[in-house]
Amino acid sequence: SKLAPERWTVHHAVCHLMVRRPLQDLIDYVIGDASKRWGPDVGQVYRSHGFFHAALLYAFQGETGKALSLFHEEIWPDGHPCRSTLLVQMNAMGFLWVLQLADPRLVSAGDWDDIAKEVLKGGLHRDSLSIVALIMSSYCLHRSGRREQALECVAVLARRPGDDLETAKAGLALLRGSLAFAEGRYAEASQLMAPYASEHDSERIGASDEQRLPLWLTYVSALSRDPKISKDRLRAAVMKQVRMQARAIWPIESALLENRRVPATAY
Repeated sequence: SKLAPERWTVHHAVCHLMVRRPLQDLIDYVIGDASKRWGPDVGQVYRSHGFFHAALLYAFQGETGKALSLFHEEIWPDGHPCRSTLLVQMNAMGFLWVLQLADPRLVSAGDWDDIAKEVLKGGLHRDSLSIVALIMSSYCLHRSGRREQALECVAVLARRPGDDLETAKAGLALLRGSLAFAEGRYAEASQLMAPYASEHDSERIGASDEQRLPLWLTYVSALSRDPKISKDRLRAAVMKQVRMQARAIWPIESALLENRRVPATAY
């Protein structure tokens, strides 16, 4: 257990690196090694964050069943006091968001409701500390059926102190675009998010690359659901990001490219 914090840091760094090129065997190894060797010194908050990264890699690869099991066991453990912390709530919301984009059948309004209750209890939806946390909170509340409370986040973000004009514009556009997507307004969502959804363009709103990834995947998903967007234009948008990041296309992106004929209704 004395080596647990150092081992957690190594696993965390490996997961960040594998975003560029996920390797199935290495993901499995990290998960197996982590579950055995992260000792009590790590604590459940950091366990949640470490498994958040690993579960995202599974979701990218289409291994959604494995990803879902990590959500319930480690990222959002039932009844654990870690659920009240900002980091664990962001882990849960960010992962569930990506998982629903990867396989809508695996995520229910009840799953979102479980997180939304903690968000409301802690007041995260009214906290201006983090733009990404506000966007996640708004999306989570909307998915749980609390549209009015989701819109409170827009007002909080609009009056957030200290942001320059471009940062404020980016945050509001990404938040409003995410809500438009949740309501099935895919053309509006893609138009709002287009200038800010890529990894590079979203940097100004803060948080880590992985915490902002739901925004990129939502943008791609919105494009794929807009009948006015050609398949060539969709592929060009995805491949531009792939080339900028010098990585392989993720299976989740490939699936969005191929599944163009998803009914244009909100799931």
